[in-house]
Amino acid sequence: YFQAKPDPKRLIIGRNAASEYIQVPEFWTHAHAIVCGRTGVGKSRGFFFPQLIERIGTSMIVTEATPGYEDGELYKLTSGWRKMAGHEIFCFNPSDMSSHRINPIDTIRNAPEEKKAAYAERLADLIIMNGQPAEQRGDSKTWNDSEKLLLTPLLLHAAASEPQFGHFGAMRWLLLQGPDRLQKILYRSPSEVAQMEFEGWMRLSGETNFKYGVFSGLITKLNPWMTDQMVTLTEKTDIDLDA
Repeated sequence: YFQAKPDPKRLIIGRNAASEYIQVPEFWTHAHAIVCGRTGVGKSRGFFFPQLIERIGTSMIVTEATPGYEDGELYKLTSGWRKMAGHEIFCFNPSDMSSHRINPIDTIRNAPEEKKAAYAERLADLIIMNGQPAEQRGDSKTWNDSEKLLLTPLLLHAAASEPQFGHFGAMRWLLLQGPDRLQKILYRSPSEVAQMEFEGWMRLSGETNFKYGVFSGLITKLNPWMTDQMVTLTEKTDIDLDA
């Protein structure tokens, strides 16, 4: 646990009186950890900053909660240091038009053919789960399941379409067409799986009122992608995620 110099593969806990680094072995560094403390006790200064400043021999992915209109503290105070150390720095902030861009649907577009449907289902799960208000979770399983079954072929269609139609904003525009007009569009989808899945959804969804209810619920969950700014920042990916 005691290292004379920081090992980039090990999580830093602190330093002892002899200025040796106290570091968790590599095996446990890959485990989850939670750091607790009230505001101002030194979580960032004592724990997060040392990871980002000392461990420059490894890549880092950092997520920060901010007011939205400014860079996160960790990014602001450590990204320049890591860039000088030779790292390539990327920042995705949907409230900042100078942000790098990330299109989540590109994970489906770039996946092997046999994995596209599984990737689409996984992404649909994330959208439905995170778009559901906390107070309603568990009370509307039928609606959530139906919205997921509708969203999955839409994702496959978007991933197989031209880039200008392959983002969440474009999918929301398609939903605004309603079930009957969307059926005509997806009947000509470049993704055969999207065609079949949507046809199946139309047959199994029953009455018209239920279909429109599912459309309305899914449109609401896609509201974060409604603005021109969000569309611009998520219509393509600037980052080589494989690298």
